[in-house]
Amino acid sequence: APFGLSVSFQDPWAGRNYAGDTTVKTYNANPTIAWRVNDWFSIGVGVQAQYASIRQTSGLLPTPGSVVILDGKGWGFGATAGVTFTPWANTTIGLGWRSAINQDISGTLAVTPNTLPATRGSVETTINLPDIVSLGIRHRFDDRWTVMGTAEWSNWSRIGTVNINQLSGAPATITTTATNAVTLPLQYDDGWFFSAGVEYRWTERLTVRGGVGYEISPITDQVRTPRLPDNDRFWASVGLSWKIAPFAHIDLAYTHLFIKDPNVNISAASGNPSFNGSISYIGTVDAHSDMISGALVVRFDDLEPSVKKPFMK
Repeated sequence: APFGLSVSFQDPWAGRNYAGDTTVKTYNANPTIAWRVNDWFSIGVGVQAQYASIRQTSGLLPTPGSVVILDGKGWGFGATAGVTFTPWANTTIGLGWRSAINQDISGTLAVTPNTLPATRGSVETTINLPDIVSLGIRHRFDDRWTVMGTAEWSNWSRIGTVNINQLSGAPATITTTATNAVTLPLQYDDGWFFSAGVEYRWTERLTVRGGVGYEISPITDQVRTPRLPDNDRFWASVGLSWKIAPFAHIDLAYTHLFIKDPNVNISAASGNPSFNGSISYIGTVDAHSDMISGALVVRFDDLEPSVKKPFMK
């Protein structure tokens, strides 16, 4: 699930014209094949098949009961690739690439009240999701201590404005005080993520780890809406691995995100591309996030041999 979102608002509320209930789900299959070229170099490639499901609602007029519902599903395809190097003993460097995906979505557009002239029924669009490049380094000092670092770039600027079209290719439109094309003017910048962590092998069966990170959000003050009030954030994580058998272990982790409180300004003066021409919304958000994850890992052979020959000394 590389991309996902779920937000809910109790209608009516002050920003109903720019955000209602929204759900975005993706399911990504990524079969991969890798080749260990020699003791210090490995390469892998894969393909992506991604299914997406999207449903979002927005208020239309200032009064409750007027709403736009966009509902769609579709597929997109891409690739992945990566290389790992072992330049020195106990040091591994990895470079990974996840390709951009143009997600083709087909669905329906519903508009109430029925007295408003609008496109209703079947619509389609393409959402240009980002390619992602990651660089990581891992160094083991001894049998107990290991340090890691990561830098990641996400090409969110390619998403631009998502245009909703009729099956004929003409723009889907809604007429209130004027006739407007139905769009999602996301217009994000690129995103960046940096992190560092440490791992300690406590016993033969238990390994503990912790780390911090800083993420530069692709969503700027200029384009932010209450549907996704994201901002730059600090990450703080702790986790552990517990070996339950010689060939299997359990991973558990907890992360807290300290998100810089976002401001939302959608008005004629702000230049926010989501402004509908008549209704303004200005607000602030108190934001934070907590994540809990778990995994069961089963190995069928020694996938990462303990002895490697570096190509540099």
